[in-house]
Amino acid sequence: ALERGLPRTFDGGVAVAGVKELHLALRGMQMKLPTRQRWMEMLEHSGVDHWPSDWVMCNSMRPELHAYPCGLWLLFHTLLAHSTQMHAMQTLYAIVRYVDVFFSCEDCAGHFRNMSKALHDDLGLMKKIQDPRSRTELWLWQAHNRVNAR
Repeated sequence: ALERGLPRTFDGGVAVAGVKELHLALRGMQMKLPTRQRWMEMLEHSGVDHWPSDWVMCNSMRPELHAYPCGLWLLFHTLLAHSTQMHAMQTLYAIVRYVDVFFSCEDCAGHFRNMSKALHDDLGLMKKIQDPRSRTELWLWQAHNRVNAR
């Protein structure tokens, strides 16, 4: 879902190539999660090891929410915005699974997990919104707002 959702025109497809390389490396690990050290090596090898020091898009009244948390929300929203109608649900489920498996903040992951338990029902209540991508985007924005309200 990540590889499919990344925009290809901004950097000429470099991010997509890096994610594809990471995906292949993870598949080769046969469902075992890499150690932090191995993950950092994989990121460096794929060229995704340089992080910005200034998060221009992530400004708010709460500086503790800048940087990584904000960048992650931007990624999630971008993935859904760039997903096709056909892949919107799959992309949202990939986001939910990512949070469940990879979040180091167990309280945060647990809160998101509890919200996502009602995902199917929540989306069913949005029947007036015809296209699947709009429903998934709205669900993610509502989840984001609930997280921010905590």
